[in-house]
Amino acid sequence: MKPSSFVLTAAALLSLALAVTPAAAVADSKFKILHNFTDGTDGGNPIIFAALAIDNTGNLYGATYYGGTGCGGEGCGVVFQMSRSAGHWNERVLFDATDPRTQGYFDSPLIVDSEVDLYGCAADGPMFELMPGAPQWTYNPIWPSGCAGPVGLTFDGASNI
Repeated sequence: MKPSSFVLTAAALLSLALAVTPAAAVADSKFKILHNFTDGTDGGNPIIFAALAIDNTGNLYGATYYGGTGCGGEGCGVVFQMSRSAGHWNERVLFDATDPRTQGYFDSPLIVDSEVDLYGCAADGPMFELMPGAPQWTYNPIWPSGCAGPVGLTFDGASNI
């Protein structure tokens, strides 16, 4: 399949923009790495096209496609929280997927409600809700058919998904 002319034009414009961006502008970037995933128990292969969900206290939430402790060593992925403490960010695994048949591999951005319940989708698995709990959050499949592709969920004005 050949790329569309729009894709080629967009790629050419991005290349041009990067070529003419002054080095000083790149050096003054305000981006900061909050966590380097290890592909181990902390997760691996974060959902790179997904924005992180943010709760009303500033905690960030996301998912990884691999990593964790389940699925025979490679991991089925984790849902994680990033929280700020003493000027730096800490990662905490909230849920470690253990079964790709019933939980799938996480492949979408998450959304968070006012109760700090998280919602997302899994490849070959269901749409799900995660509710706070200890030692890990409670996984609740809420739609068995899942989602079509790596799409995000959203709430409407009445808090319906």
